[in-house]
Amino acid sequence: MNRRTFFLLTLLLLFTLCFTGCGDKGPTAPTTYTVGENTVPSLDTIMAEGEGLFASDDGPIPDYPEDHLFYYRQVTAPKDLALRYMETLKAEGFTLINEENEEIEEADDVRERSGTIIMAKAAKEQGSIFRVIMGWSKASCSVQTAVIEGSITYIPEEPEPGQSGGAATPITEQVDYIKSMTPAELGLPGDSMESYDVLPAEGIVMVDDISCRRISVYSSDDKDVSNTILGTYLVSLDQQHLYRVDILTQKVEVLK
Repeated sequence: MNRRTFFLLTLLLLFTLCFTGCGDKGPTAPTTYTVGENTVPSLDTIMAEGEGLFASDDGPIPDYPEDHLFYYRQVTAPKDLALRYMETLKAEGFTLINEENEEIEEADDVRERSGTIIMAKAAKEQGSIFRVIMGWSKASCSVQTAVIEGSITYIPEEPEPGQSGGAATPITEQVDYIKSMTPAELGLPGDSMESYDVLPAEGIVMVDDISCRRISVYSSDDKDVSNTILGTYLVSLDQQHLYRVDILTQKVEVLK
């Protein structure tokens, strides 16, 4: 569990302890959550009368100013509400992911008393994702929204028999494409890619609705850095688009 998710669950627990027993109606609930140019229907839009009350919008979270946190209290069935909201987000184009922004088939932290569900989709801002984290504990729910730099790694789709879809493109094509370039074109030192090992990662990464493969470059000469990634790149399946991923910030930069 990373610090941001742990921080969310801690705040949710404190909120539950503070507001248990309160019976006032509370503030007006938002109908949408908006971050930058991105908007999604709020949790309140699927809540029935008496199912829960909107409690607060805490705005930006300390240490994570890009995140906004919304609380709901007196929730009769928090887990079920979160799972219903997950289906709503799927209809809005969101994908279920883990903390590493990798697509997963099922949420892995769905307990009755408490848990979290993370979903995301490509944001309007280039090289970013619009992420929504749902959390619940006892009689409370929370929704945490943010636009963060990065991309989603998708599970490869199985191609239809006799068809050659984008996901069916041999990954060797993207590897060969990187090997055919010069180090200078990739922002690397040296005169030839023969000094580097080029290795692909499984899965499809979406960048601005373009399907890409993730390719990592390592040094093959220097034993001290032979296991260190010197560059990470995203190559579209048709090799018409090339991106570089900053190793530290995960920011995506357009190279082609």
